[in-house]
Amino acid sequence: MAKRGRKPVIKPHQIEDWLKRRQQGESPPKIAERDSVDVRTVRKHLREATEEKAAGEARSIVLSRALENHYNDLCDYISRLNMRIAGKKRVPKGPTDGHLEKALREHIPRSPIWRNLRRLDETEDEVNQAEIALQERIEAEMNRYEELKTLPPDAAASVKEGAIKILIFQGKKWARDISGYGIDSDLTTEPAGEGYVTLRYGPYSLGRVSTQQLETVKDFLIAQESHLVKYEEFNVLKDSWKRLAHIRKNLEDELAVYILKRVVPGHCRYCPF
Repeated sequence: MAKRGRKPVIKPHQIEDWLKRRQQGESPPKIAERDSVDVRTVRKHLREATEEKAAGEARSIVLSRALENHYNDLCDYISRLNMRIAGKKRVPKGPTDGHLEKALREHIPRSPIWRNLRRLDETEDEVNQAEIALQERIEAEMNRYEELKTLPPDAAASVKEGAIKILIFQGKKWARDISGYGIDSDLTTEPAGEGYVTLRYGPYSLGRVSTQQLETVKDFLIAQESHLVKYEEFNVLKDSWKRLAHIRKNLEDELAVYILKRVVPGHCRYCPF
């Protein structure tokens, strides 16, 4: 009995050739006839190659989508980080923000973003401390002035209490070069009985004073606002706000690159490949 011959070895380049010919319309029997191969062998290899190619394309699509989603997650985190840096309140934090920060640090470890974020935290603390120092200076100075000694004690106390609030507000605004309230436009009165008015400066009440005392109170407020901008604490706060604005601008410019590119260079442990 004759031995059965070994099946010919089908090499990868031959299978690729069969795939091309099949795509061009050549049938498996025709391929088998031209290449002197069993048609079953042709069909088997064509089927396996087609399945492998489809699986590879599917994997490529899945990985491509996963990478796109990964970049979307990073860019969304960067956008929310940018809003927080700009000082916007109520910016939602995602449940994976901690992991996304780690991922971003791995992608761009040498970016100036990280140095500026540290400086941002330090300067925000400086601003908070400077605001506290200015408030304490205003309260201390307010208790030294005698301009209101002609007012009844209760009226003088109300004016000083309201003045402290308005000066703290004005100081925080002016330190950022933002307009506050103005004596001429925002100092208002409401009738409060014969010969008396309730005095308000913007939203802040200064209590009940007699109409004869209005000019005294007005002059007092003008003098206090004039003193305010000369306090060392005010100028420290103003300088702190300038540094903070500069750091925020640098960060916003750096983050805008990735927000607009929609792609972050480098790799991290969460990259799909």
